[in-house]
Amino acid sequence: MVADTNNGVGIAAVAPDAKALILKVIDKAGKGCDPDVAAAIKYAVTRGAKVINISLGSDIPLAPLLAGSGIPDAVRAAAQSGAAVALAAGNNSLPFSDYDSVTDVALIAGALGPDASIAPYSTSGSGVNIYAPGGDSGQSTSGPHAKGQVLSTAITNGGYKAEQGTSFAAPHVAGVLALLLACGLNASQARQRILATARTSGGTPRLDAAAAVHGAGHC
Repeated sequence: MVADTNNGVGIAAVAPDAKALILKVIDKAGKGCDPDVAAAIKYAVTRGAKVINISLGSDIPLAPLLAGSGIPDAVRAAAQSGAAVALAAGNNSLPFSDYDSVTDVALIAGALGPDASIAPYSTSGSGVNIYAPGGDSGQSTSGPHAKGQVLSTAITNGGYKAEQGTSFAAPHVAGVLALLLACGLNASQARQRILATARTSGGTPRLDAAAAVHGAGHC
């Protein structure tokens, strides 16, 4: 979303001039708990975050719903406070998302492969209202280095690594939300703008950053 851009190295950001507040809610093994995520969302809002990206989900499908997760309530509260929220739909290949209850206030991002088809691992269907690039290792049309996946900064060596997942789709959506807020739209307007300008061939709403930004507000 906010990687260094136009420096001739690595990757480019969707919203390179945005400032990021990075909050750690999971450990190095990728484990965490819903209350910590909900608390981080609330903290980000109190610190003035205008766009919130949540690139994580439950290991067990529907577990947050069955256990009464506080994440949806925190997302709804963030939206009511004027923040735009993008969430990763999940990588369980199921036709419904844990975040179905907040599709009216947030953008739930499924993943697309390089050919713009829904990636086979991506959660889809009910509870997913936008799809964005997330990579698909089953395709190799994006070049010899990415091998159909998304190039991202690596955790260990400071370089770049090819990855895939809805966790990479959500930041694309969050970046466009940031661009639209910079155009003068509020969070609700930005969310609606992305949905209204999505490419919907085949019934799949695909993120179209150029269409969303063009003619929006004072852009």
